[in-house]
Amino acid sequence: MHLPLSVSIAAVLCALGLAAHQNLSAASFLEDFSTDTSGNYTGTRTSFGGSPNPFFDVTGGTLNIDPDGNNSYTVFHNTAVFDVGDTLSVGTTTSSAADIRLSVSTAAVGPNSGSNNGVRLKRNRGDGSFVFQAYAGGDTNFHPSFNISAGTALTLFLTRETANTFSAAYDAGSGLVQLNTSGGSEKQIFTVTGLTSASLFVGVESYASTTSFDNLRVVLTSSQPIISSFSASATEMSEPGEVTFTWSIANGETVTLNGVDVSGQSPLTLSVNQSSDFTLLVENESGASITRTIRVFVGESFSIAAVSDPQYADVPVGWRGSGREPEEGVNRLSHAVSQYNQRDLDWGVVLGDLIDFDDVDYPTSGPPPGEVYGPHDWANTDAILAAWNQLNIPKYLLLGNHEFYVPNADVDGMKKPYSVFRKFGFDQQPYYSFRHKGFRFIVLMADWRYLDFDPSLPEYTVARNYYDNFSGTQKRWYNGAISLKQRRWLMERLDESLALGEPVVCMAHDPIHNPTDGHSLMNKDEMLNILNGYPNVVMWMNGHNHGGGYALEGRRHHLNLKGMQNEADNWYQLDFNPAQITLYKAENTATPERTMDILRPAPTISAPTGFAVTEVSGEASLSWDEEPAAATHVVIERRHVSTLIAEIPSTAQTLSWQTVATLPVPTSQSYLDAPTGPVGEYKYRIHFLGGAEGSYHSPASASNELAKMSYVDYATSLGADGELANEDTDSDGNSNALELFYGTNLLTADREVSRELSVSRTPAGATRLVFSYDTSALMNWDIALSKDLSTWKIISENVDYRIVLTEAWTPPGTSKNLIRVTLELMDTTSFNFSSDDSQIFVRLLLTS
Repeated sequence: MHLPLSVSIAAVLCALGLAAHQNLSAASFLEDFSTDTSGNYTGTRTSFGGSPNPFFDVTGGTLNIDPDGNNSYTVFHNTAVFDVGDTLSVGTTTSSAADIRLSVSTAAVGPNSGSNNGVRLKRNRGDGSFVFQAYAGGDTNFHPSFNISAGTALTLFLTRETANTFSAAYDAGSGLVQLNTSGGSEKQIFTVTGLTSASLFVGVESYASTTSFDNLRVVLTSSQPIISSFSASATEMSEPGEVTFTWSIANGETVTLNGVDVSGQSPLTLSVNQSSDFTLLVENESGASITRTIRVFVGESFSIAAVSDPQYADVPVGWRGSGREPEEGVNRLSHAVSQYNQRDLDWGVVLGDLIDFDDVDYPTSGPPPGEVYGPHDWANTDAILAAWNQLNIPKYLLLGNHEFYVPNADVDGMKKPYSVFRKFGFDQQPYYSFRHKGFRFIVLMADWRYLDFDPSLPEYTVARNYYDNFSGTQKRWYNGAISLKQRRWLMERLDESLALGEPVVCMAHDPIHNPTDGHSLMNKDEMLNILNGYPNVVMWMNGHNHGGGYALEGRRHHLNLKGMQNEADNWYQLDFNPAQITLYKAENTATPERTMDILRPAPTISAPTGFAVTEVSGEASLSWDEEPAAATHVVIERRHVSTLIAEIPSTAQTLSWQTVATLPVPTSQSYLDAPTGPVGEYKYRIHFLGGAEGSYHSPASASNELAKMSYVDYATSLGADGELANEDTDSDGNSNALELFYGTNLLTADREVSRELSVSRTPAGATRLVFSYDTSALMNWDIALSKDLSTWKIISENVDYRIVLTEAWTPPGTSKNLIRVTLELMDTTSFNFSSDDSQIFVRLLLTS
């Protein structure tokens, strides 16, 4: 990610007596697109195909080009500024898989628009390769070792060595790389005939997909800053810690690291608490600059297996037609599982449609099921599950539409969907969530699809009415919707995860991303509205559409895996770390199919604390603690929670977060809201605006959900087995924690200091808890946090943690056999516990 340059560039130009975006001399041309300068550019379509409506604009700090379909579109600056001895560069952070081209020309129009001549440096969208192209022909393909992922942010460079010779380079965050045909590090010179003009026009070009460019600049080659080295003492850490950055530069006046001036401070040691990009920016007096970025991962990495739509059925070869092969489902899944079992994977998942059908007459068109063959023996289901169960790691399943193409009742009379739930191992509705190495995974199911239900059940009628009243391109008998009940459940899980700062991956059978087609959830728009309220949802992964697909909705990735029924190699491995998800297909674990950036910018101000909602005379009274000095506004949001029952699209009410008010800071730290329905139907949350990113959200709260408890009431609730920190009756000197004691008998206080719950800080700033319990009584524990014992405001129940150490332990001087557990709370920054807090109050609840 390139740092925004608007402030530093304006300062440089002002010092030179020039205004930003003026038509400058070649040595100082620098455009950062921080204001609308589209009038300084000419756009030209340079090839045909698709709808002829390409366009460009300058908004939000970028020059944006939309070729519209298969058109190629070039945008040139109206003034010739590129001279001999200059280096032209363009930076882009686009994640689009578009062709990206940096162009120079004898005219401010595209290469196919007249007799003008010029050259282009092209990054291919398909394989990430680079090509040097002369308008008159004679393309030069650079060595394939330079290929980079088509979604990688990068800067392209063209240097005009003489009037008609050029060299090319790029920077993808790790420093300047000279392009050549040999694969070495030397500069290669390319000669282009017909370029005798003293100055050339500069521009950029995109093909096939919308592309955004961050800057366009021309600098004297001799004054180009150089970063000869930039390194970090660690780029992967399992937990927060210190990282030392070291760099060496030339031709630079100022050095910034993530926007902070660090000139002359190499080496520099920083505390790194979460995965981040660290971008070193070197600038000189002329405004020329260069960047290099190092990404530091904090947290555990892991890999999973994922397949979708094997859709097995014991049918003759070619029965399905249209390239689909249900008869191969078991063989293909068995092969994939045998490969997975040779890899270091944490768990696996099938994204639905394990079977094509089972014990029904499946017609070639129209909705199944048809005539039942006979007693339901689940032959297809048993065969595919047997193949999947050979996987020797934990396994997860989710249900698609084909799982329900079975008889309406099992042999013992159990009706759909419950017979299907039972067969696939679900005791209840098959949507659930689980945590894994810092991520939250949420498994969803389209539970309103009328074919999922026996027609005698009332749910069939409700789901059929939903379908009959629906209109849209995704109205298909094989599509479904997410019920209101499940959407409520989903938002409760998302509220928890947002408060904990967890990255969330939703896994479902059906896609929801745009554009809508015949394979999407019917209420995809409702689902998108819900997810858009949770910036920590990093991916939605699905199957259903066998052709696969990908979309980026804001910062959220939507990944549609291809169906295994259509092709033997449609099985995948996904590698997760706190900053990115990498997708590999089949046997190829060397070249990713796709790399998806999930790193979220760190908040620039602290999150709200002490947020509470109470009902006062039929209105919601909101209150919160101090407002950070950098906060500019408080945003108040609410959503429905419990009493809505409508499922028909014409009457359904949204559950998504709605902005109630945006208040300028300072406020009275309170707000009174009068919703249209009873206060008990709503939840509220707030966050602060300010700086580049603002703050995290507060925990979502319903009225009286964070009820206050007095100091005396809380002390009484502890009984004789506990004491409060400032009472310290055992005189051990601890005053930074809520002291609870646990012995063999939980009803008898244990005054052994060595048995006491202790709370401490690690050097990296993590909150660590140590406690012990007797091995004769199996204990479960739960954790709550507070910063204020005078009112005991519980910041969060069910606090997430990781177990650092579990050990057998005998206290000195005793013969007791105890278990001592060391825990670290995960992401306590979510609760605004800064490293210099002198008091952290923890309530540890143990039950036998």
